[in-house]
Amino acid sequence: MSSKWVITAVVFLFLISCGDSVSTKGKPRPDTDNIAVTDDDSSQTDDVNVNDDEIVNDNEVPNDNDSIVNDDITSDEDISETCGNSNVEWPEVCDGGTMDCVEIDDTKYSSGLAKCKDNCSGWDTATCVEIEPENCTNGDRRCYGAYQYQICAGGVWGEAQTCSKSGTCYGEGLCSNDCYPSSHYSYSCESGHVYWYDSCGDIEEIKENCGTSGYTGSKYCIDNDVYQDYKTVTCDYQSCGSNTEGIYIEYCANGCVAGVCNGVGAEESWYDSTSGLTWQNSNFSANISATEGATYCSNLVFDSYSDWRLPTISELRSLVRGCSSTVYGGACQVTDSCTSYDSCRTSCSSCTSGYGSGSSGKYWDSNLTHTGTTFVSSTILSDYTTYSWSINFLTAAMTYDYSSTAKSIICVRGTMSSESLTPPTGVSASDGSYDGYVYISWTSVSGATNYYVYRSTSSSGTYSYIGESGGSASYYDYPPYASTTYYYKVSAYNSTYGESELSSYNSGSCY
Repeated sequence: MSSKWVITAVVFLFLISCGDSVSTKGKPRPDTDNIAVTDDDSSQTDDVNVNDDEIVNDNEVPNDNDSIVNDDITSDEDISETCGNSNVEWPEVCDGGTMDCVEIDDTKYSSGLAKCKDNCSGWDTATCVEIEPENCTNGDRRCYGAYQYQICAGGVWGEAQTCSKSGTCYGEGLCSNDCYPSSHYSYSCESGHVYWYDSCGDIEEIKENCGTSGYTGSKYCIDNDVYQDYKTVTCDYQSCGSNTEGIYIEYCANGCVAGVCNGVGAEESWYDSTSGLTWQNSNFSANISATEGATYCSNLVFDSYSDWRLPTISELRSLVRGCSSTVYGGACQVTDSCTSYDSCRTSCSSCTSGYGSGSSGKYWDSNLTHTGTTFVSSTILSDYTTYSWSINFLTAAMTYDYSSTAKSIICVRGTMSSESLTPPTGVSASDGSYDGYVYISWTSVSGATNYYVYRSTSSSGTYSYIGESGGSASYYDYPPYASTTYYYKVSAYNSTYGESELSSYNSGSCY
């Protein structure tokens, strides 16, 4: 075949393949070293001679229609020549657009949008908001998914670690197949209390103290029987429990009050001839409050008598022997008619403990056999109404305490001797007649050996003891302020009958 026909066939094949829609862009071109280009007057000008044996070298610069893409991609710049056509084609990661930063890495980013890099090699996360490290206490643990955990170090959570032994994470970062001493893994009853256990099943410290079984609260009466509650403590599986029931203590032949049996008939009452009062003289030793004592005495049937009562402070003072300050009629001002803590107790001195002539050194009559020491009265303090007056007979001291506080009880019956001093009459206080003092006078009382003077800043206020006249029917008072009206009352006294009631008041002043 002639060379002319060969050239014609090659041109025909080129024309057929051109425009066949088969793109070779992005693919290696065939090697052209062995393709001979023949001389063709129809394709070349007369001024250009193309040698039939000319070889096209790879190193020559191709024209615009002969782009070459190398298979070896060595940098982001060469990743893909298709970058920018909005289609993600291998090896592109993206091709334009944005992505939610959380979708890129939800453990690292909390919000923001990432932009596709210009060369389509990945996402530009410069605008993503990173999750700030969570502060924690060193050594703390927490679960990180179902099979991993984290341990706090340096105040931040460390890298996630996988549970060993195919365990799962639970609670505060513990792995199910591992053993953790001092973990408070579980708790249950042991030796009557609830204890913590570690994950190995070894006992740790106590979680809940269930307490101990035993009697609780005060004794009480049901008919003529004494009862007391008994609390039985239990520990059942994982929690404490208890059951309380009343337990029978004893039967009271003479009745029961406030959980205490009344005195038995073999014990006798004692009559005090100096006061005319009869006292319960028994081995009754229970301590109860003033309120309970009043109930006890009013219900007492003792030595064939049933009209017993809780004594007043004046009646209780009538039992004192051998202590001059607190014997009835002594310097102590606390009586049924003077019950103030602030103004009536100032002269109530006690005596040496245990030096009385009574049993166990008590300051009372030797005929009394009661085993108690401090006895409460029914008299309430006028300025502190939740308190009651009482006497400690071991020291003969006037004492006071909450009315609800338990004390010894001794009951009394009868009335103190009808012979008593009458309060003074005709009390008169000078009205601005003297410079710096008020002169008070009154009518003498038969049998009185002394008089006590009291003062107040109002007619119905609290009258405070200010002095005594020593038997004289007059008194000079030097009040703290001039041209101020003061109110005065006076009482009479002797050692047999003690102090009388207070007189009517009279006002006075000085300049």
